Amino acid sequence: MIRCTFEAGDATAARKAASQHMNNAIQRVEQADPAFWQQAGGQLARPLVSGLSHRS
Repeated sequence: MIRCTFEAGDATAARKAASQHMNNAIQRVEQADPAFWQQAGGQLARPLVSGLSHRS
């Protein structure tokens, strides 16, 4: 969807789609199985989700 809105020249829609995509990714990481956080994935994801207090 991001690519379609970008190619259509709709910057507002592309920005909104990108933001939604990133927020969805953060939610999936936060809901990851506890074993994920004990592996390399957790080391990579921890800085991305730490300190996030406000998402739009």
